[in-house]
Amino acid sequence: MKAALVFAGPAAATATFRPYRSRAFLTALAEAGIAPVVIDLDLVAERRFADVPAELPGLVTYRNHVDRLALIVAQEGAALVQTFGATAELAPVWHEAARAARPLVHFVSSAGTVAEAPSGRPRRLGDLVGRARGVAGWRVRHASRHVAAVVGSNRADMGRHFRQGFFARARFSLVAPPVAAPVPIAPAAEGRTPRSVPVLGVFDPEAGSATLALLSRAVALTGHSDLFRLHVAPAAFARDGVLPPGATVVDTDDPVAFVRDID
Repeated sequence: MKAALVFAGPAAATATFRPYRSRAFLTALAEAGIAPVVIDLDLVAERRFADVPAELPGLVTYRNHVDRLALIVAQEGAALVQTFGATAELAPVWHEAARAARPLVHFVSSAGTVAEAPSGRPRRLGDLVGRARGVAGWRVRHASRHVAAVVGSNRADMGRHFRQGFFARARFSLVAPPVAAPVPIAPAAEGRTPRSVPVLGVFDPEAGSATLALLSRAVALTGHSDLFRLHVAPAAFARDGVLPPGATVVDTDDPVAFVRDID
């Protein structure tokens, strides 16, 4: 599978996003069967994207304006688009990605997070306008409806976005740490319990094989394909699709029983 990694605007060139342009991350994607195409986008013609070169030899890269995104994705044949950058700037990126008719995943980080709305009731008209974040904020939230899934390294940052109405149509979200260079693992002592890993549970009676495929691709895009054990339900959710390695189908139509099974 080929995936377009889209870094848009000045925030995407900061140190926060650098791990997702590194040799370790791109190599992890390749090992998961994903061929990445790195696309740097200038959102404003007068403000060039600060160049932070990716480290993998032979990597396909682009540097262009946002209105070329759909064309690049189409000509590269990318099956998935993942965006990185400040949420407040990404409305045109998500609109252009939607034109390419590919599943869209967004990475949320502290560098592009949104501020919490003030607590209490607004007292003045100015307070109300500020809380609504104006027309520009509405446009970004409206454009975020194109995002099918959300990946992030910090649950709190993701929560702020959800509370303010972003990603209303995202089917799921994943929390995963940035990929670091691999560390040699010492041989396990005799009788030691194997390392436990988090269980990612997905219960969605309306989902089908397309959602399962998107889920497995989004997990792969974290660079941690071996980090999660995946449990899905109901059984019909996975009937028409090919389960990714390590996935388990829980045969129940009761969400309470499903949570009890994976706990």
